[in-house]
Amino acid sequence: MFRGRRSLFRDEAGVVGPAYAVGILVLVAIAGVGFDYGRMVSLDSELQNAADQAALAGATQLDGKSGACDRARSAVADPVNRFVVNHSRLANDGQASPINFQATPGTGCGAAGSIRFYKDKNKVVATTDADAHFVEVLVDARAVNYALTPLVGAFSSGLMNAAAMAGLGSSVCKVPPVFMCNPFEPTSPSGGNPNTDFDADALRGAGLVLLSGSPNTPGNFGFLDLTGLGNPNAAGTVSKAIGWDSLPIDCSRTDGTTGLTPGQKDVIFGAFNTRFDVVDNGANVCPSGGTCSAATITRKDLVQKSNGCRLGNNGWQEPPVPYLPSAANRYYPIGGAYPSTMGYPRDICHAVSSAGDCAGGIVGDKAWDRDAFFHVNFSGWSHNQWLTNTGLTAQATRYEVYQWEKSRLQAGNPPAAQPLAGNLT
Repeated sequence: MFRGRRSLFRDEAGVVGPAYAVGILVLVAIAGVGFDYGRMVSLDSELQNAADQAALAGATQLDGKSGACDRARSAVADPVNRFVVNHSRLANDGQASPINFQATPGTGCGAAGSIRFYKDKNKVVATTDADAHFVEVLVDARAVNYALTPLVGAFSSGLMNAAAMAGLGSSVCKVPPVFMCNPFEPTSPSGGNPNTDFDADALRGAGLVLLSGSPNTPGNFGFLDLTGLGNPNAAGTVSKAIGWDSLPIDCSRTDGTTGLTPGQKDVIFGAFNTRFDVVDNGANVCPSGGTCSAATITRKDLVQKSNGCRLGNNGWQEPPVPYLPSAANRYYPIGGAYPSTMGYPRDICHAVSSAGDCAGGIVGDKAWDRDAFFHVNFSGWSHNQWLTNTGLTAQATRYEVYQWEKSRLQAGNPPAAQPLAGNLT
């Protein structure tokens, strides 16, 4: 009897119950913190995604034109016209689900409020549409009211927000680094609108005289010092982009400053000539590290008397009867004779003299001697024959003829060598 009482007093089996009671409270608190923390982090991701997408939407409108900043504001924050709408699935702060951006009152650019405009990524404030290259947006703050964490005394995440900045740039890719002054601009400020657009469609098929020299006048051309190429005056820089089969750079920005180098650059012209199968000036023609192959079709007003590819008596030179129309005799045959050979010729109004007589000056009139070209290069084809054999129109451009010749070559019909009448000196 006494032994049973002593065993009861010494029995400790029931102590696990209070331990479990205390432990469960701790585990619930930890689980609550983890659950509500996960909701808080997810809301942060929602807000940041909304800011990123809104900044990108606003950046699409920053084209430098009048009203760019206002259009960017509308794309971000206008309830009707905004480009994207993001909803919060986790905020339970009593606000509607869309994540909003409070646009700055008023119009124009600047860096006040929650939609801000900058000139560059260093946040230099943009005050005009032309200078606004970046937009920064700040979302309206949202909050998560905790579900379980109040057990440990935390009731809300507090107001959370996010910001993002985006800009819009443009690039040109896989193009030779050559610039040309707009031929449609007037030669002096008093001669018309100096901001006249370059109308490429109007020039389709027209010849254009490229002027080389110092002043940046309409029609003047030169070379671009693109990112990654270095100094255009140095051999083997721009020449790589002109002559190499594969360009050494992929893309280069069109906004910002690019070095311009007007005037003649003999080394670069040598790289240009390799496209026409003219290899002159020795090692400077094709910079090391790449291959400067000739184009598929290399017609030109030059002939050879030997296998040399350089210019001069031992290589390429003018034929005995060059293509030289005149104002009085604009179309061949002239005096019953055709040129010894013909490349893709200039517009006739440019070819009749060094100054030409084109009404458009440096811009031609699209009239070139197609009949003479096909007669010389295709065994005397007549006008009707080349129309029938090529399927081209009577107003075919030189590029269209080039494309036809290229397709003919790919089909296994290489151009035959043309015999010459006359002797080379």
